[in-house]
Amino acid sequence: MSEANLPAGQSDLESPVNDAIPGIDLKLPEAKPGLLSRSGYAFIDDSPTPVWSAEKAWIEPRAQPTGQDWYLFTYNRDYREVLGEYAQLCGPIPMIPRWVLGPWITDFNFEYFPDSAESRRPDFQRYNQQYLEDEVSRLRQSQIPFDALILDFAWHNYGWEGGYDWSPLIPHPQELMDRLHGQGIKLSLNDHPGYVNTVQSILSFDDSQAPEVLKALGRPPPPSPKFDLDLSALWSFRTDHEAGGWKPIRVGPWQERGYGSYRGIGWYR
Repeated sequence: MSEANLPAGQSDLESPVNDAIPGIDLKLPEAKPGLLSRSGYAFIDDSPTPVWSAEKAWIEPRAQPTGQDWYLFTYNRDYREVLGEYAQLCGPIPMIPRWVLGPWITDFNFEYFPDSAESRRPDFQRYNQQYLEDEVSRLRQSQIPFDALILDFAWHNYGWEGGYDWSPLIPHPQELMDRLHGQGIKLSLNDHPGYVNTVQSILSFDDSQAPEVLKALGRPPPPSPKFDLDLSALWSFRTDHEAGGWKPIRVGPWQERGYGSYRGIGWYR
């Protein structure tokens, strides 16, 4: 094919290939050969990709799944030329809206659980619709530019994956959206719907969006609340090999008072 258009090793500052994403230790997927190459040509195998259906206005599988759809671009060092040829072949490349390139601000980066002790704390309750509107006004008055407001988990109920119901922190969402749009600010919501029954899904039993969403997904409604879950069945314990030294200091007196089953500090997983 063509020479790789990535630096040697594929892991330095010029290319993030195989670099780990900070915080979650997940490597980025391996890069595929690109269109621009120092060798002056590029081979593109487009066989496995779907095709556009003008009738459906969406993509669909190819009529012949085993067919071959290959393209060879030759351009020496004229990289502008090959980009133009690619656009002629595949169609014009749509431009993103100008506001997307501007500053974004995120807020509400916490989980909201109605009627929880945390939600009743004064320092927690200050994060609400009025707070957002005041912050936006303050930024505008200070001539600090930003074009998009991104609301994280707390815009909806029940934490990380809690459905599509707005949390009580924003009692009038349409008014908030109208106010933001009136100031030229786009609003985006971090989408963690929680309707897929994953380990982290905490969907409210009375979620107003659940019936329609679950019906579209072909999934049953959430089960009625009950309290017969055996959480301990999901835990596994191991003994901390360094815990033995604590016995004469603190654990010994506990055992003498009747707690005789100590085997070290247990970490659950």
